[in-house]
Amino acid sequence: MIAYIFPGQGSQYVGMGRALIDKYTIAEETFVQANEVLGFDLSSLMLEGEMPTLTQTQNAQPALLTLSTAVSRVLQKEFNVTPDYLLGHSLGEYSALCVGGVLKFEDALQIVRKRGLLMLDAVKNGLGVMTAVANIAGSRVEEICKEVSTIEYPVSIGCFNSPNQVVISGNQQSVKKVEELLFEEEAILTPLKVSASFHSPLMQDAAEKLEEFLMNFNFSHSEAPIISNVTGQPYSDEPIEYIKLLKRQMVEPVMWEKSIRFIHQKGVKHTIELGSKAVLTNLMASIKKDINSIPFEKPEDLSKVKSMITRYLPPVFLDKSLAIAVATKNRNWDEEEYHSGVVLPYQKVKALSQTVQKEDRKPTVEEMLVAIEMLQSVFRTKKIQENEQTERINELLKVTKTEHLLKAYIS
Repeated sequence: MIAYIFPGQGSQYVGMGRALIDKYTIAEETFVQANEVLGFDLSSLMLEGEMPTLTQTQNAQPALLTLSTAVSRVLQKEFNVTPDYLLGHSLGEYSALCVGGVLKFEDALQIVRKRGLLMLDAVKNGLGVMTAVANIAGSRVEEICKEVSTIEYPVSIGCFNSPNQVVISGNQQSVKKVEELLFEEEAILTPLKVSASFHSPLMQDAAEKLEEFLMNFNFSHSEAPIISNVTGQPYSDEPIEYIKLLKRQMVEPVMWEKSIRFIHQKGVKHTIELGSKAVLTNLMASIKKDINSIPFEKPEDLSKVKSMITRYLPPVFLDKSLAIAVATKNRNWDEEEYHSGVVLPYQKVKALSQTVQKEDRKPTVEEMLVAIEMLQSVFRTKKIQENEQTERINELLKVTKTEHLLKAYIS
């Protein structure tokens, strides 16, 4: 089984996506689409802007979403694979919802832009910070946070990333005090490149406003299970639950380690990180060494992705159609009918398959419809009952992952 994972804030950098859009038109179109939806030149900011501006949460969030979406579209174009699970870290959860079909890209862009503005507004005085903590037990970090935190100056764990890394989040004064105590215990401290204290009580007002904003959007059925940061479990696919948990995600910690352990328990052995850098891939080794994770951001990453993903590619449509035709039991011994209804249509599709293979491309919708017509002719000639014919064709669409392309053409 395979999962797609999506990074969150802190992984942005100027130049992100450059190599991808230089090679893939669909990636460039995604960047242009983001500009049009947001009403400003996000792509220029991503490709050649200033790092402090890109890091501002209202910019970093749509930027990372755009890159992850562009990468997913390239993957879909190249391989047409549906992952078994989708999960993202913090902001990356919105990328998962977008790629999984729960949110339209245009809607997701507007939501994360608003989310970033709300988060920034929640800490107007700039006293909200986040720091990654390693080389010390998470339970000990939690104890120290509770000792230091107050209602006025809160600090708490914002992310449970791995057995040896958590992230503390909250008021700058309290975070600094916790850092001092952790340093005495030889913890490794890394301030994060973020502009607000995410996943902390300081985000409560922002969470309330986000919930109200989310009510304006449609949440659709997910193409694959999507893991919630809050629970470490799949969403139930009820629209109200998406809104409820995305609100809670603002003030509660990201349960990333729990999420990875869940997909591992379900049989996931491979993950692809869709987006900038390789933060989540690097974390994977400290959570589950037997999950093989690789990052995909640049065209040169594609060879590694291909070697992993080949085993998950759906059967080739034309060849699968030919195999079904051959495997269908014959109940018609009229040679003339058999020749015109089975042999000739079969030979036509076989020649078509050879042409497609020779040209090293995927079959077009029109060519796939020729294969379906062949199967319908074979089924009729071999005297297969109509309900069974429908079942077999629906199964063909399912196993080849072409339902979204062909369902509308089949009565």
